[in-house]
Amino acid sequence: VKPLIYGSASELSKNEYKVLYQKGYGLWVAHWGASSPNSGHWGNLWALWQYTSNNGTLDENYFNGTKEAWQNFANPDTKETVTNALYYYVESGDNLTKIAKNFSTTVEKLVELNNIENPDLIYPNQNLQIPTGASAK
Repeated sequence: VKPLIYGSASELSKNEYKVLYQKGYGLWVAHWGASSPNSGHWGNLWALWQYTSNNGTLDENYFNGTKEAWQNFANPDTKETVTNALYYYVESGDNLTKIAKNFSTTVEKLVELNNIENPDLIYPNQNLQIPTGASAK
């Protein structure tokens, strides 16, 4: 099982870590700000986000994926696994056309894969699964 790489968003943004992204390692990013992290080479394609709540006294984690993807991390020997699944954390101002272009895919594939009823309506902080084989530009 390929491990997740853990580190701060600022550290993992350095060029020496680009090879980890290129080799397909997932990211568990430590970012204690109020907004979701942008982790350099990974951008918003992190698997876990560690952040602080409760006035900075407790670290919490947010998983950027589906139940099936979590099962793949937690129990890689299951028969029903999601391999190399990519997820994009929607930001304010995003639309499906822009996201599809950034991942060299189509709006239609994003709509089908994510069961989106209205392609003109996505929300900030929504997780979108990216089709297998797609990669960030």
